[in-house]
Amino acid sequence: MQTSKIFRSYRILLLEDDPNSADIVTRSLEKYNIQIDHVINARLAINKLKVPYDLIISDVMMPVMDGFSFIEKYKEEIQSTPIIIITALHEKEDILKAAALRITHYLIKPFEQSKLIGKVVEALGIKESDLIQKKDFPFSISHDVINESSIKLIIKGITNSSQFKNILTNYITELKSYSSNIKDFTIFINSEFNYTQNAIELIDHLLQVLIEEFKMKENRIILKGDFFTKITEDEIMRTKNLKLAISQTNP
Repeated sequence: MQTSKIFRSYRILLLEDDPNSADIVTRSLEKYNIQIDHVINARLAINKLKVPYDLIISDVMMPVMDGFSFIEKYKEEIQSTPIIIITALHEKEDILKAAALRITHYLIKPFEQSKLIGKVVEALGIKESDLIQKKDFPFSISHDVINESSIKLIIKGITNSSQFKNILTNYITELKSYSSNIKDFTIFINSEFNYTQNAIELIDHLLQVLIEEFKMKENRIILKGDFFTKITEDEIMRTKNLKLAISQTNP
């Protein structure tokens, strides 16, 4: 299932030991379809690099190891990931060092939010229109009752993993108090949910919860909504429950 429009979120690793600076970067970017993983030094960052990132933003002056040393030492792990250096220093030597390390952008503190966003968009190779304001798509889980044993589950908006799982846990408890005899689910998901980080894994988790809590089979789940037209076959094949449910929905 493919489309010419890419619906996705972006994952950024932020190395910054100054809590105020880290807060500015995080608040400026996480209001969009961007997830920030923040660490305060290079030692913690190297553990994070076990998963791929779309962008690395790093301070220069940090405890344990400075930003330039981190980039140079772990270039094999970083590979071709674009990098933005943020620093309060404006030394010619540092600018030359950044150029030698092929740093994508160099940003001097303090910087305006618009300048940060402009550099991030450029480094990611996207247009500013590809950034989606999360507040425009509040997350919700609701349902319509088809009959006593059949429910239409409706998922809308953009969220994150922890919020999704917390809301889902509370929602399942509420749903079971309505009826523990639900045998069929129609799951409708809007396209904007694709902007949620790990959206496909979260829907796979949702299906696992429904199967376990309501003692049901994948063939009792019908999948509907634009969300499912925006995901690829490769993404589906990496899941456990979703690929089985899709095969039952589209035999």
